[in-house]
Amino acid sequence: LPVAGEGRTTGIAGRESFEFRQAESLAIAGVGIDHRRLAALSMRRLLGGTGRQSGGLSLGGLVGFTAFAGQPFTLDFSHSTLTVHRRDAFTPPANAKRFDLVNYRGLPSIVAELAGGQEVLLILDTGANNAVSLPSHVADWPRILASRTAGAGAASGVGGTIQTQEGWLKHINLFDLRLSGVPVTFEPQPPGLSSPRYTVGRIGNQVLSAFTLTFDLQNRAIYIQFEPEDGDD
Repeated sequence: LPVAGEGRTTGIAGRESFEFRQAESLAIAGVGIDHRRLAALSMRRLLGGTGRQSGGLSLGGLVGFTAFAGQPFTLDFSHSTLTVHRRDAFTPPANAKRFDLVNYRGLPSIVAELAGGQEVLLILDTGANNAVSLPSHVADWPRILASRTAGAGAASGVGGTIQTQEGWLKHINLFDLRLSGVPVTFEPQPPGLSSPRYTVGRIGNQVLSAFTLTFDLQNRAIYIQFEPEDGDD
């Protein structure tokens, strides 16, 4: 694809420069996408040098939320499906709860509360395989952890690889649920990823995959469907 300019983006390990590539057309799930300038990033480096996700699948690229900004879409993890809805025919799922989304730097986010009563803003990161990620300094907040951090780890993404600390949250209040013992990753905060009101973190697929998520970004809404397994609270 021909080069169509240069850009910079910020990820978990900091800023990264890239080239734009121009596509004649682009469709995802049978839906034409207005964005035809594609950011050329190394998928191998994003996955820590393997180029493959768990299960051995090759990662061909990433789809940002803005690709479907004009049309609602549903992520159903239990059936491994993405459904894009026509705007003029969309009705919210009848058995789902609606929550307001916060638009943080163009990313859909939601406010959650930790066990110590502290509110945090969590970016809904459906490209991350972790549970909850928070800036390193949050590990020192009182009453939020079920135990001291359990050990060190590493994570790869835009900007490179970072060193992390792992632990478990006592609980987190999210989507009108209290989730206990949720794994948490403490990581350096990328430059520019801050908010005057909230501490900013991420919530990934270890938590999000328990729900069916319907996004209506145009109206800053998310609809949550959750069917607990037998024995879950």
